[in-house]
Formats: sequence, structure tokens, C-alpha cells
Amino acid sequence: MSCLHSASVTCLTRVSLVKLQAARNSREGGCCSYVLIRNVKGVLGLHALHHPKYGAIHADWNTPDVTRRIAAGRQQPLARAIGLHKTRGLRVLDATGGLGRDACILAALGAHVTLLERNPLIFQLLQDAKVRANEASHAEGGDAGRITLVHADAID
Repeated sequence: MSCLHSASVTCLTRVSLVKLQAARNSREGGCCSYVLIRNVKGVLGLHALHHPKYGAIHADWNTPDVTRRIAAGRQQPLARAIGLHKTRGLRVLDATGGLGRDACILAALGAHVTLLERNPLIFQLLQDAKVRANEASHAEGGDAGRITLVHADAID
């Protein structure tokens, strides 16, 4: 079991800091700590305090890779796998949201995506990515507007 699965969260909104103190990891005999911190560009990043040399993880839907995949259109493997190349306006459930790149691509190609994420820290990264994607498109009705984020476990 990873540290992230048995966690409690404390939100400190005044300093835009969220700290996750995970349960003891018996294999390492220690504790894993994760912190969400906004950088100077306003991007929320997940930092592993127990691995200080690692960089932050962040959800970013405005990258060249995402843009390239969107430009590939409805004939790309992801879109074809769900039938988006044949039917427009599909409603898609992404039960394992991750960092939301696939959901962003599907929404940009016209699908309405409901994205589930059970981890509270990853969910906050997704919310941040959606806000920044909306700001980049200058409208709530843009591609990110077709993404609905739900903080839930797909098993429930």
C-alpha cells in the first residue's frame, strides 16, 4: 500500500498550503509527507518532503505534448478507442483521473468528461489545472468546461 492511500489532509488556505501526513510505511520504518505549494507562477505542485531531491508533480493541460495530441484529432488511438471518431459529444467517465491529460484531450475533441480522483491532493492538482486551462482559453465554456471533476473513489 502506498503512503497516499491511507492519508489524512489538513488545509491551510491562508498560505495556500496543504499538508498530507501519511500513515507509517512499515517497510521504510518512517513517515511520508507530501505538501502542495503554489510556485511563483501560481501553479500548484505536489512535493514529497521525504524525497527533497525530487521535483514537484503538477497537472498541466497547457503543455506542448497535450497540444500535439489534441491536434492529432479524433483519429488518434485514444479518441478511436472510445468511438469519438464516429460519434460527437460522447459522455465519458474517466474513473482513474491521474493528472487529467487524457480527460483534457477528450474534452478538446468534443467529449463531455467526468473525471474521478480519490486522492485529495491529486484532486486539488486537477482543480488547479482546470482553473488554469479555463484562464488560458479565456472562458468557462472552453474545452476544460466540458470536464467535471469529482472527488470520489471509482469503487464506491
